[in-house]
Amino acid sequence: MWIDQVTEMLTDAAEIAILPRFRALADGEVAEKSPGEVATVADREAEELISPTCWNTARSLLLG
Repeated sequence: MWIDQVTEMLTDAAEIAILPRFRALADGEVAEKSPGEVATVADREAEELISPTCWNTARSLLLG
């Protein structure tokens, strides 16, 4: 079932991109997308990991 694939993908993205940087971002790893809206290197890496699975399992795109 596709929900299992999505769950596994989100878990992998958290373990690979998000958790290692939690409260440990270096200078330059945070950028402002627009005034008051920030994105971190972890956000961008997680999106790169998540996007293919979303597209391949549910034909969905990520916005953000």
